[in-house]
Amino acid sequence: MTAGFRITYVLLGMFLLACLVSTAAAASLGIEWKERPYNEASFTGVKFSENGTLVWAGGDQMILKSWDSQNKWGGRAGTIASMSDNGEYIVLGYNKDAILIDNTMVDLWTRTMDGVVKAVAVSKTGNYVITADNKGNYNSWATNGEFYGRTTDDIAKQIAVSPLDDFVVATTENGLRIYSPKMNPIWSDNTSGTLDTYIIISSDGKTILTFGGNRLSSHTSTGETNWMVNPTKEAIIDMACNRDCSAIILGSQDGTILALDRYGTTRWTYKTGQWVNAVAISESASVVAAGGLDGTVYLLDRTGNLLTQKKVDSNIRQRSLAISRDGARIAVADQLSLYGISVMGNTDPGMETFTLPPLDPVKAYTQETATPALTPVIPVTTVTAIETTAQPTPAPTQESPAGMIPVLGALAAAGIVLVIRRG
Repeated sequence: MTAGFRITYVLLGMFLLACLVSTAAAASLGIEWKERPYNEASFTGVKFSENGTLVWAGGDQMILKSWDSQNKWGGRAGTIASMSDNGEYIVLGYNKDAILIDNTMVDLWTRTMDGVVKAVAVSKTGNYVITADNKGNYNSWATNGEFYGRTTDDIAKQIAVSPLDDFVVATTENGLRIYSPKMNPIWSDNTSGTLDTYIIISSDGKTILTFGGNRLSSHTSTGETNWMVNPTKEAIIDMACNRDCSAIILGSQDGTILALDRYGTTRWTYKTGQWVNAVAISESASVVAAGGLDGTVYLLDRTGNLLTQKKVDSNIRQRSLAISRDGARIAVADQLSLYGISVMGNTDPGMETFTLPPLDPVKAYTQETATPALTPVIPVTTVTAIETTAQPTPAPTQESPAGMIPVLGALAAAGIVLVIRRG
């Protein structure tokens, strides 16, 4: 064999090996920008607009900025605040005042409640606003500030508007409430106790998820209970789901990230070894992001395998992480800053974890009778929080071709050595 042929074969072998290595690298996280508050305050509560171009964070000093950093507004308090899904309106409560502003922080109107504002919500397109005070008054306002409706009930802990704008949900000290946009009572439940606080409503408005303590509940829009489960040993800190709520992600005080299906069945768990303060999921459920107490941002695939992780400067705030629908951007707030993080590389292993439901109603399926999981629960292992941008090599499985990569790499390397020796 001539020297020229030997060199050619060696280069081809090296190229093959490089391709295999690049295939094994799944994803990395890169910080695109970092915003500090105007004083020593902190951001809490993070949300993307539907198109992923705007990032909003509330807290002691609210901020709204474009991802490309061309536009940025902020400076006012946003402890009790909410942004519409389209990113055009923000409603906030300050003492007894409910204030609607646009996405340049310009005041559109101010309305005064009977008591101190406890909770606020704005519909998907901002066509109506709900405010609740500490005297149990719930008011509904049109975008132009005209009074729309009112009711008095138990004091609200949190309120949310259906993505279809056709009903309002409130968690109260005595149970769950559902109202019409004009605040006419539709349904109430005083049997669920005082646990439920936080609310997510599916995009079709058919499913209402609430959690509090270590309990997660699912109800229909008419108030029927689908299921109630206690999937964690300690308190659930944050919850996220994709738009149809077929994939539900929980972050727990016991240091676990959990994935559940729409029937409340746990499909996999991932142990971090620390409080999981914030979670988020992409629309396709192919990317799951989570924030740990020590400032670690975890990125997992749809089956619960760790893709990569990255540290920010300080402790990640509770319920203060969001991911764009396409899974390409993450916004997260720690004690000091708001970060814009880009997800780079391949994050979708092409394996399905969550199956579509058979037929409505969902209530026919419970923790005991749900369709068996198609994938086994991932064993819980403690993860040492070390910043990295490379994917840990997964254990080979029958489901994933990733296990063949080391074998093919070894064969390629052996081929190179054989060619050299024969030469």
